[in-house]
Amino acid sequence: MTENGLAPTLDGDTLAASTLLAALASPTPAVVINDARSGGRSVDPIPLAPTPARIVSHTLSLTENGPRDAWQVLSRMVIENPTASPLRLRLALPEERPYAEADASGWAGRFQDLTATVDGEELEITEAKLAGIDEEQLGDVYVLNVLIPAMGRVSLQVAYLVDRSSGLDWWGPRHHARAPNLWGGPVGELRLTVTLRRPTPYVIHTRAILLTRFEERADPNGDGSLTELVFDARPWRPDRDLVLAFPGPSIEGWCVDGVLPGYDGSLSLTELRPLLVDLSDEALDAYADHVHAIHGVGRPAATPSLPDWADANEFVLVPRPASPRFEESWLSPGEQSSLEAVAQEQRRRQRQRG
Repeated sequence: MTENGLAPTLDGDTLAASTLLAALASPTPAVVINDARSGGRSVDPIPLAPTPARIVSHTLSLTENGPRDAWQVLSRMVIENPTASPLRLRLALPEERPYAEADASGWAGRFQDLTATVDGEELEITEAKLAGIDEEQLGDVYVLNVLIPAMGRVSLQVAYLVDRSSGLDWWGPRHHARAPNLWGGPVGELRLTVTLRRPTPYVIHTRAILLTRFEERADPNGDGSLTELVFDARPWRPDRDLVLAFPGPSIEGWCVDGVLPGYDGSLSLTELRPLLVDLSDEALDAYADHVHAIHGVGRPAATPSLPDWADANEFVLVPRPASPRFEESWLSPGEQSSLEAVAQEQRRRQRQRG
């Protein structure tokens, strides 16, 4: 595991399609906040001026919030003051905003339900406009004022929702986590937890972080399953982009004869049946195998590889590991309908063969 991660060079269209989890900031107090073409991103608090304070540990969780089509962000930083005098920190939380307000779609790039606490006590959140940012890079930011006692520590917790970007082939949250020259040293340890409300056959991430958990479990609310990914870094100096991507729900490339519609639950069992008639026996088998493989049962129909934008020297692809605890109840309604349609078509062909 290297200490720093690197991001690919992407134009606007590629970035919109990729929908990467990435970080973007400047090693100077100025904060660029305006590039919301691909939707919103979550962000770490950024000091408005260099400080001797350092982050002892940072625990960050990003959880899919299906009803709001958003990511629930929960960030907890333990911040230490190594000096003999109290420190007052002004920390910025910049939203991503479109180039013009007329381009805004819903609450794209906006933080929803934003709250902050220090050692469990609610913290007032104010707003400010940063100087030195041109009109295309709006300088409006949320500001947190945090007091740290001499030679002491505080626990800063920030929570909010940010809209979820959806690309054409790739999808994922993006987290802005770069301000290394403004803090008094690297982050002692970072733990990033990403909770998905769907299975994924693999994850791509920069080599700056180490994937330490990749597993599926039953949703405690009884709604299928959740996939949990945990990444760790010790120490963590976020002076390069952090990138994390997942494949979208398309199964293109995994079936012998192409994509079988209905995987996402968009089609009923009745609508699926006629679509299977022209598929080969191999395609039917491959599809059923793939649905189970992304839940960690059996092997996928194809071996995934890094996409063109991902340099193998900078990125690593980790396939879904086997799941010894898999239960059929983890399958989504769309997966269950698709598998039932495949099974019915296979039985129909067996009867025809006599």
